[in-house]
Amino acid sequence: MKIIEFTTSGSAKNREFFENNLSKIMPIKKVTVFFDFENFLFTKYSPKRGITFVAEGWNGTQIHLSGLNCGYGGTGPTETAKLLTQLKINPKFADDLKSNPGLQLEFDKDGNLIRENIKTKVFFSSQYEHKEKCEVFLNDYTYVEYETQKLYFINPQVDCIKDVFNAIDAINPYKLQYFIGKDSPLDSGYSPFIKYNTTDKKMKGLTGVNLILKGKQLELLFLIDETVTHSFINIIHYYLLKRPLFNDTNIVKEPETKFNSFLYYMFFHPDKSNCHGVVKIERKL
Repeated sequence: MKIIEFTTSGSAKNREFFENNLSKIMPIKKVTVFFDFENFLFTKYSPKRGITFVAEGWNGTQIHLSGLNCGYGGTGPTETAKLLTQLKINPKFADDLKSNPGLQLEFDKDGNLIRENIKTKVFFSSQYEHKEKCEVFLNDYTYVEYETQKLYFINPQVDCIKDVFNAIDAINPYKLQYFIGKDSPLDSGYSPFIKYNTTDKKMKGLTGVNLILKGKQLELLFLIDETVTHSFINIIHYYLLKRPLFNDTNIVKEPETKFNSFLYYMFFHPDKSNCHGVVKIERKL
């Protein structure tokens, strides 16, 4: 397999580079375009970070570009639409296609677009206008480390729990690893405060990575407010294995007064000592 790569900025330059090298991948087999390059983690391709366009020929040669994308009305999608017309796609149809957050187009060996195989759905999106069309919405608190294939969730119980379950179903994890307590060693002791301001309300109660779900495509890592860590891990464990990991009936309601809180911490607090473990998962979907 040969990869022809062009990472120079400028959408028009990227289109021109494609047109100049189009003969090397003819007949065309597939074109894959995303606004968010993280979506390539759910394809057969493994382009470098920042590549948003991959075209593959029936001969196996690929062209990787960083200046062409889709999903909005800017120059990147506009140049993508122009490029598609070079592949015998009707200009009006190409213009309609460019507004999607993702495009996966397949062609037969004669170079004809197979319309019934067009895919426009994406797994990740950072565009608010496409938030309801994706499985996981990316922002400052839900983000991907592309090279290591890690998806981080910071306190997702606040406003994106649906995305958590979407991600779990997508990767079908085979292992669960958890840690409850201070100074978590998970993910090599990763500290979220390296990336964020400690005064941020969304960072409340974080002590490190509390939960890791390992899958073939992605690794999910969760940083959870220490006051709800037991409950969060229990819910995820129950979702995966249909049984709880902890007995929540042993958890006593935390008192409001300072003196009673001291007694509570000394005798009842579930986080008084570190708790960690690894669970293998055999899940039938």
